[in-house]
Amino acid sequence: MDLKDYAADSVTISERYLTMSDGVGLRVFDFVPADDDVRQPVVVFVAGWISLISGWQGFLKQLSATHRVLYVESREKFSSRVDDINSTAFDLPRVTLDVQEVLEQGVTRGRPFVLSGSSLGATAIMEYLMTHQGPQPMGNALIAPNPELRFPAPIMAIIRLFPPAAYPPVKAFAKWYLRTFRLDAEKEPEQVAKYENTLDQADPYKLKKNVFALMKYRAWGRMHNITQDCLIIGASADKLHGLENLERMIAEMPNARLEAMESNKATHGAGAADIVVDYIRGLA
Repeated sequence: MDLKDYAADSVTISERYLTMSDGVGLRVFDFVPADDDVRQPVVVFVAGWISLISGWQGFLKQLSATHRVLYVESREKFSSRVDDINSTAFDLPRVTLDVQEVLEQGVTRGRPFVLSGSSLGATAIMEYLMTHQGPQPMGNALIAPNPELRFPAPIMAIIRLFPPAAYPPVKAFAKWYLRTFRLDAEKEPEQVAKYENTLDQADPYKLKKNVFALMKYRAWGRMHNITQDCLIIGASADKLHGLENLERMIAEMPNARLEAMESNKATHGAGAADIVVDYIRGLA
């Protein structure tokens, strides 16, 4: 993978795997600016459900210009190294433990850091803040976190019916559903292409187990336990991650505020990175 277009020339990008306590290897991309200052926080970014790094190009290029960024691909993604999928956990408690273990392995002890992420990655960060006593961030910038994980009944029925080896018809239905009901194909064709590409690249064996492990997760009624400072970024036109849910979330969280952008595309671009940089600057 050529990542030269994901950062300025002065930024060094490396790729490595971190091994979790259950043996699963997670791929991490490390963006290090030439003038990296150990007094400045590292941004640990946990990507969304089955998302690809290609969907974050503008965001990463802008953010890594001023901050070291650890971009983490969670275990349901095709890139994870899993010896035995059947005996491996893909539920949110395990993904949340991955967040802690990535912090312990990837961030030098004593260096400040900010947690950031999108969708499922942001949800795992919220769960970490509620339940884990590991390294604690100086702040959190979460893009469209999910307070509950629900999958449409027709998609669940198809996933139950078809084995992973028969993924193509499931993928075709999921693409149709997203284009028809959840994405604005006319206004944001690039976003449609992005999500369809993620489905093309997904590992159906990990995906099926992950879906059933996540389908009953709910954070409602517990988010008052997130006492750390949080910035929630959402989009007014994002049907995948409703703004109403985000507004309800920050009402539960004592130290959270909402920054609403126009679209799902905007929350993945340079403008969102600027918001995160401004947020970090305000934490100092």
